[in-house]
Amino acid sequence: MINYNQEIYDGAVNNGATSWLAKLLIAQSRFETGDYGNNQSKTNNNIFGFKYSPNSQYAKKGNTSPEGDPYAKYETINDAIGDYINRWMLLNSKQGGTRLEEFNQIPEGDTLTFATKLKDYGYYHTPSNETKQQSIDNYKRGLDAKLKRMVVVDWYFANKKTIKTTAFVFLGVGIVASILYILKKRKVI
Repeated sequence: MINYNQEIYDGAVNNGATSWLAKLLIAQSRFETGDYGNNQSKTNNNIFGFKYSPNSQYAKKGNTSPEGDPYAKYETINDAIGDYINRWMLLNSKQGGTRLEEFNQIPEGDTLTFATKLKDYGYYHTPSNETKQQSIDNYKRGLDAKLKRMVVVDWYFANKKTIKTTAFVFLGVGIVASILYILKKRKVI
């Protein structure tokens, strides 16, 4: 099974992203693909929902979108992250330089700036029933939820053995305490 998080993180860092930006890209991808469960991520390794561009050195034509144009299809997750950074992040920023340089300057923990910059660059659209700020706030909440989940999952896997051992000990202590209680109630001991 592909470890999408690790693939995205490694690919982002190898393409010039900071550690924090790489984590944001993981959260963004998880948010946009339903934790990598949508059809595009499964069949096309398309972890950001990009449409096909003939200018991409990484993508081929994939499945047809509901709008009638093709999604991008990538051979690997590394190709998808390479396309994201090279096709989208290396464009000029509003501050001069590249978007990658601009996004790399986002302070750790600042998902609002990330969501705002994505919105300002037209990465996602505002639904008709929301204001621009509501759209940004909703995107930020989605990113925050994915980042929190990543922290919990990472903590669980880092402490899995300790958790299982502790659970086994508590279960054992609970069983012994229950047996002793029953025996004491029946005046066996």
